Amino acid sequence: MRFSIDVGSELELKLYQAVLLYKNDHGNRQMATVHGVVQQNGDGSPILGAGQLLSTASLRELARQLGTGCPVEFLPDQVVARTPDLLAWWAPAAVRPMFFRAGSELEGISGKRFPVSPKRVPVHFTAPAKSCVR
Repeated sequence: MRFSIDVGSELELKLYQAVLLYKNDHGNRQMATVHGVVQQNGDGSPILGAGQLLSTASLRELARQLGTGCPVEFLPDQVVARTPDLLAWWAPAAVRPMFFRAGSELEGISGKRFPVSPKRVPVHFTAPAKSCVR
């Protein structure tokens, strides 16, 4: 099996473990197991070893390790908060172009410049930011 992921630099990743997630037909019971890779087939596909049940605490620790490996970064003055899944910044008051949806009552003024008050902009990521992938 071959896959690729762009992490912004040369980085070779090799499969060494797999987490398997299970649930019942009703979706109200779940469990997770972790399996080591014991060997590879002739075609390069991995063969997984016996699994061990993962506790909720182990899953939290895994999530913490995957999400908090951010290196030291120099950030612009406007950035007020940065975590692996959040970036928040502020923008000073300024005259800016404003755009409105086509067909709306404001379509006629879309693209014109208006004074805009200072604002804070939080952005939540659903996956770790590119610079935080280890």
